[in-house]
Amino acid sequence: MKKKSIYISIFLTLIFLLTACSKSINTDNTSDKIINQDANETLTHDNVDDFNIISTVNSSASLKAFYYNIDEFVNSGNFDAVVKGKITDIQYQFIGSIARSILTVELSETYYGDIGNISSIIVYEDGGYAKYSDVMESIKPHIDISKYSEEERSNSIVDYCFMDAKHSQVGDEVVMFLTLNSPPLPEDSFYITSSVFGKYTLNGNIYERPVYDVGSERQSEVENQVDIETMNKALSKLSNN
Repeated sequence: MKKKSIYISIFLTLIFLLTACSKSINTDNTSDKIINQDANETLTHDNVDDFNIISTVNSSASLKAFYYNIDEFVNSGNFDAVVKGKITDIQYQFIGSIARSILTVELSETYYGDIGNISSIIVYEDGGYAKYSDVMESIKPHIDISKYSEEERSNSIVDYCFMDAKHSQVGDEVVMFLTLNSPPLPEDSFYITSSVFGKYTLNGNIYERPVYDVGSERQSEVENQVDIETMNKALSKLSNN
């Protein structure tokens, strides 16, 4: 991906409502239901590298709940499903000033949640990409558009980075804590509980999640890396086992 970017830092105060209700989930044919709204459908992991990044928007959030370690997360019960799987497809969507990555996750293990006999689920993740033409009104005040030709603008995207987290990649092996979406998003899809901090990505023998600055003396208690043995031990506490 060619980068010709100007970095913009924006603080967003977002509250994530964490629920612990038990729901039955039917996600048959979810790949056909990813986007049924008036939104940007054109960007995917296959073509995003063909565009220039004209600007990077970094947003932060105030979380209603943050879990300092994997045991605290498991014991909270604030999720509808906990799964292990591999990301096999990514689409990018920009709706109502929010950029999201829409992940197709091929399941290898369901630790919690009545997901049913299905092979994959759809998960919405904060952060992603949007075509410049779709977001130009909100971006114009922050960059000098006159430096770019019409052709450059038409071939440009904006990178929306959330909480300094790296974007998911196809092939990532992940453990995710998930909450069911509500309308207008598809009700058989999920978002990541506690935003990007509820997704652990396997790197060698370690599961990793983004670093979060809790802004207190408890910072030393935050665990962002979990070895496989510790992860498996924590997940074994969940009811599906």
